[in-house]
Amino acid sequence: MQVRAIFYVRSCEITGTDEGRPIGTVNLTAAARGPYKHWAKWTPSGTLSIGTVNADAFAAFVERVGRDVALTITDPTPADLDDAPAAA
Repeated sequence: MQVRAIFYVRSCEITGTDEGRPIGTVNLTAAARGPYKHWAKWTPSGTLSIGTVNADAFAAFVERVGRDVALTITDPTPADLDDAPAAA
């Protein structure tokens, strides 16, 4: 089973840098706005804060502040292990 929810990207807080690029915390609210606001009826309520040290991922969220995003939650698979970064 998978769960799909629409979240609103409320803010991004810079908490550091990685090779000169900002990284930080992404804050989302489970209440869609804009054209996807009808999803709020089916989306669980609450907030989600994601701390990221991946500068590319952080930049992607920064570009989406003030917009809705879709989150799909599924069980991990063995293929996900193949894409994992090597342990330091």
